[in-house]
Amino acid sequence: YEIRTRDWSSDVCSSDLVYADCGAVGSIKNGNNLMIPGIIKIGKDAIKDEYVFVLDCRGELIGTGILKIDNSDKKNGVGVKMKHIYDPSIKINMRGSTIDMAIDANKNYMEKLEKKAIEMLSELKNNEIAVSFSGGKDSLVALHLSIKSGLKFKTLFLNTGIEFPETVDYVKNISKKYNLDLDIIDAGDAFFKHLDHFGPPGRDYRWCCKVCKLGPTTRYIREHYGNNKIYMVIGQRGYESETRHRKGSIWINEWVPNQIGVSPIQNWNSLSIWLYIFKYKLEYNPWYDRGLWRTGCYLCPSQDLMDLKIVEHHYENYKKWNDYLENYAKEKGLPEEWVKNGLWGWNNIPEHLNQKNIKFRRTSLKVLYENIDDHVRIKWNKNIEEKRILNMLNILPKGVYEYNNYLVVKSKFKEMAEQIIYQAGECVGCGVCTGRCDRNALIIKEGKVWVDEGKCIHCTKCLGKCPAYNFR
Repeated sequence: YEIRTRDWSSDVCSSDLVYADCGAVGSIKNGNNLMIPGIIKIGKDAIKDEYVFVLDCRGELIGTGILKIDNSDKKNGVGVKMKHIYDPSIKINMRGSTIDMAIDANKNYMEKLEKKAIEMLSELKNNEIAVSFSGGKDSLVALHLSIKSGLKFKTLFLNTGIEFPETVDYVKNISKKYNLDLDIIDAGDAFFKHLDHFGPPGRDYRWCCKVCKLGPTTRYIREHYGNNKIYMVIGQRGYESETRHRKGSIWINEWVPNQIGVSPIQNWNSLSIWLYIFKYKLEYNPWYDRGLWRTGCYLCPSQDLMDLKIVEHHYENYKKWNDYLENYAKEKGLPEEWVKNGLWGWNNIPEHLNQKNIKFRRTSLKVLYENIDDHVRIKWNKNIEEKRILNMLNILPKGVYEYNNYLVVKSKFKEMAEQIIYQAGECVGCGVCTGRCDRNALIIKEGKVWVDEGKCIHCTKCLGKCPAYNFR
């Protein structure tokens, strides 16, 4: 190692390792990055913009960082952007570990997490409280924390109609074990009923959650709590997605206005969840032992390809779903990769996955505009029953529109009028909008929402989030 070589193509070390000249070690430990002239060797598995281990010329660990080069052409600049410096005072157990040892090693940290979560939940006392128990690991921990905090609550399980049978049985067993006051909200056949209308759901096209979860939840809250606010304890974690991270620990659900979401585990990572489960020996969903890292609807588009393979292997009903996707692809003229590579799980397929530039539209209704002074004329390309449009137009304030097989409305009401057209033509009767009406002027009839003209005061509060409009 005294003779430094830059012939990285022929003299490389194995794995994702980068060897640094011993003369650069002091600078790195003082907080500087590893510069290109200080690099001796780069491992064959090291990838640019990925993490690597940085070792000194004797092979001793310095720390970890992100590799910033992928060839030997560059002679200057940053070679590895250092992220963590190894502390030799930390002792590593080389004899192997057990779950009990891991729990004991993280005891103080886990106690702090638990205490903070229980304190947060305790502040909810004297409010209407429900705990959403989905049957997953996160909701299990949120449920257990709610029990430990001494809260009085209703437990809610939302059966979307596309749950694993084991999940339904598991939820019932846990409820019986802890003597929970359980209500099962059943979405019935909502998913398959509206599948032809919306098409396969996607990670960026999650109409299924709105129709099968939020709609039934809205109707349940309206029926049991009226216009009162309810605090819903949910096993949500900020590490799951950027959207969930932004919500924080307490949030208003814009789809379910009477629900205030509360997550006592918002800042927990997966390791913390599992350590808590093992610490208290909590019974968890059997699908985790089959290899899934998350449980939920068996055909959820958010699952990875490996998860879908596991589901396909263990659950016979998945074949029906795969057959549907293949038939759908043939009808739409989509290549076999659309199903095989899981591209059906996207509405707008990411460019790096969409090598065949696959494009198609899932809905047919379009709204067209023509500006006329301070008004706008609105037309649409799909036949909508006139009585539906006239009924839904009751939502708008009187005197702001005219109807004559097309709609003329004041420009400032353009977006509201557009949403009404979509609700008139594309409503799936999910009931999300009913939760925003203080007058109970919206009713579900014939599988669609209708306006009770005698109760509606034209406040337009109901024109919030709507699957028919947001997934147009």
